[in-house]
Amino acid sequence: NDFVTKLYVDSTFVKSLYNGLSKSGVFIAQIGRAAAAVVDETAMFKRMFSDVGFRSMHIYDEGRSGFYEPWSHLVALKNTVSRKLWYQNAANIDIELHKRIVSTHSGEPALLYFDASVMLSYQLPHMVHEDVYCRLHLQQCYAVEDMVKNRDLDLTVIDDGDPFNPLYERNVFYNKPNATVFSILAENS
Repeated sequence: NDFVTKLYVDSTFVKSLYNGLSKSGVFIAQIGRAAAAVVDETAMFKRMFSDVGFRSMHIYDEGRSGFYEPWSHLVALKNTVSRKLWYQNAANIDIELHKRIVSTHSGEPALLYFDASVMLSYQLPHMVHEDVYCRLHLQQCYAVEDMVKNRDLDLTVIDDGDPFNPLYERNVFYNKPNATVFSILAENS
């Protein structure tokens, strides 16, 4: 963990990763055990990747990696077009998988633990990440609560330019109320 942390806090290394990707490049970093990666590593990674120019970031937890517990991963996308692809519906994901995955010689599935339903689960960050975000952005959470109640979502209020914004992810792409926002707002009332 210390080795990985040192790699990703060096802006020269992260900038070289960024520069080595195509204009629609995607970089995925395993950031640690799901329970432990919530605040420290996540904040460090998000800050560093944002500073070098990544336009969209997503965190997902994966429990099928062969470890004894779920691990968190950060996906950093160089552009917002890739962000739209991240939020494809299940039918489009299945079509893309079918077009892109090469058949195996044995006839066995090429992917054991990935399909459209798994990708859909990656699209929303765990509620813990939303909780941390809302505690740091209370005013924005209040604005989102009002918009959801009035069924009048305003992208300019939700999308503050932060490449990692779970409010944007849950409320804009799914257009449904966010239980985390409401619980944090209730705590601070």
